Amino acid sequence: MLTLVILTDVDGLYTANPRTDPEARRIAELADVSEEALARTAGTSAGGTGGMTSKLEAARLASKAGIGVLITSGHLPGALVAALGGEDRGTYVPPAQRRSAHRRQIASGGPARGGLIVNEGAIAALRERKASLLPIGLVRVDGEFARGELVELRDGSGRVHGRGLVNYSSEECRRLVGRHSSEIASILGFCGYDAVVGRDNLALSEV
Repeated sequence: MLTLVILTDVDGLYTANPRTDPEARRIAELADVSEEALARTAGTSAGGTGGMTSKLEAARLASKAGIGVLITSGHLPGALVAALGGEDRGTYVPPAQRRSAHRRQIASGGPARGGLIVNEGAIAALRERKASLLPIGLVRVDGEFARGELVELRDGSGRVHGRGLVNYSSEECRRLVGRHSSEIASILGFCGYDAVVGRDNLALSEV
């Protein structure tokens, strides 16, 4: 399989600027270069995630063409060799065909562990803007589940609009109901993700 390697001054894409935010985490694999991911890097300084927007745009084009993309450091000695050797280095964007398979697995991957009841605004954002599910869109949390488990996304009438891998546990989600992403760290004491379910790990049902 072809792999496009993009070298930069940081070792991949982070959830925030790693030089100013101690909670920033490197994203090992970005299943989809969404508008949300591009917006996160827009306007940031070259000292952190700066210049990453153009790299992500290039990665999106390559992914659609069936080419995997590795974004990693061109400054750390041995980083490229280590990454190509299978070590967890940089950020990998898989070919679009693999992404589709990932979403198919979510859509048909067995019973969900719980449900996230979301408001109409969140449903519209998920379908029309291909957005992630943010805490402010949550209305209620059903069931008990751990981080990374499969949940259903339902509206107030109980209709299932999709399934996804949740970034926070059921207890944590209940504490985040109706809150802004900027409040996650103050509420939970940490902020692993801005979204409750990221677009990369979400499969919507047919309308």
